[in-house]
Parts: sequence; structure tokens; C-alpha cells
Amino acid sequence: MPFAIRRTLTQSLGLWFAVAFLLPQAVQAQTVVLVDQLDDYTGRYIAIRNQDDDTASVTTADDFSVPDGTTWTIWEVFINGAYVETPDPNPDGSPQCVSADIGFWSNDSDRPGEALFFYEGVAAASDDNGQLTFAIEDTDLTGGTYWLSLQCVGNLGTNANGARLF
Repeated sequence: MPFAIRRTLTQSLGLWFAVAFLLPQAVQAQTVVLVDQLDDYTGRYIAIRNQDDDTASVTTADDFSVPDGTTWTIWEVFINGAYVETPDPNPDGSPQCVSADIGFWSNDSDRPGEALFFYEGVAAASDDNGQLTFAIEDTDLTGGTYWLSLQCVGNLGTNANGARLF
């Protein structure tokens, strides 16, 4: 999953990843790019959803690094996704992704390791056809490699295949 990490000049951060975006605390308006993997983005998506019967539940994660000697405070996650096979919103007017389970994990041999922070049922603050924003508790990460995971939870539609968020 491609992503970009941005921060304000005061060391707060924002993390873009094809599925999630972490915004910096609004201390200063100017931001700089720390890491950017979006240039190679191909337009393909990875599923992130929680089916009621768990037959097609998917959680997506990607790694990122905080430079040694710094601390980043993450407080918002933006999902750059799209719904597939269902109208937006659902015909009954209900949101498709009501909330998300968002986790920050340690790195274990280039795989997610131990859960460091996990936020369940974080309500979507906004939803623009799958481009979602979630506010989370201030999450401080010091220098090192971490994994961010996300799983959308919500009304996945009533058609035969169900709605899918990518």
C-alpha cells in the first residue's frame, strides 16, 4: 500500500497511505513531506471490511517509520477509499462505513507485531463516497518502525455481494 508521511514544522505528523491518512495537529499551517509512496500509486485498492458473518472480513495494514530522536502525535486518520457495488449512501440513507477499528502495531521482522494502540468502533467524522476521516486519541510514537491497520465496520449494503470499501 503506498503512503506518504507529512508533518508540521513542529514535529506533528500526517500519514497518507492508500487506505489511511493521519493528519497533523493544527499547530502551524505549513507542512513538509517526510516519506511519499503515492507517486507509484497504480489506482488499485486493497479491501478493508468487516462482514457480519466473518466470511469475507479483511483488515489492511502498512508500515511506516518515525525518525530516531523524534516523537509524532497522530490524532486523525483519513481513508482514501472507494465503495464498490453499492450506491452512496445506502438506499435507506445509512452510512456504509459507520466506524473503523484502527490499530498501531510494533514491527516484528517486517510484519505487524504487538498491538501498541488499538481503537475499536471509531465513528467516521466524514464520508465522501469512501474517503473517510476518523478522529482518534492522541497517539504518540517515538523513533522506529510501526504498522497502521484499519478495518471498516458498517452497513455493507443489501445487494448479493454487499458493499465493499477499497
